[in-house]
Amino acid sequence: MGLKRDPVSESRLIDNLNMDLEYNDSLRASKIILKFVAFKTPTSSAAPLPASMFFTFKFFTFTACQTESVALHTVDSQIKLGTQYCLVLPDTLRLMKQSTKPEIEVVLDSALQQVYEIGGSDHTSFTNFLKDQILSIDCWDTNT
Repeated sequence: MGLKRDPVSESRLIDNLNMDLEYNDSLRASKIILKFVAFKTPTSSAAPLPASMFFTFKFFTFTACQTESVALHTVDSQIKLGTQYCLVLPDTLRLMKQSTKPEIEVVLDSALQQVYEIGGSDHTSFTNFLKDQILSIDCWDTNT
């Protein structure tokens, strides 16, 4: 599942970017949190839709990451095309049955999360990375 780039929007963002301001940021640190909360199925598919999946990606200079396996949360156990589903860890399904919280709060509390902290001498190269690169996230069927 690829990322569709919009060159016109990207060029507008880059034209207004003040790199000197970014390079001279006095905090010189960033905390990036990638949180996997939902997945939208494709609108058409020749292959069967996965009931569970995991994601892989490589961010900046960190080692490649593979998430835990997650399931698509459905009410009727049937996964449909062009529909958005909350991602749930296997333990979350158990929590949903035991919790007094609204279901969406349990899902968000248990979502997959990866935290990256960048600071010090990496600040300039990280700033350039954010300007020049995109993050590609691959989605894999757990059962294949």
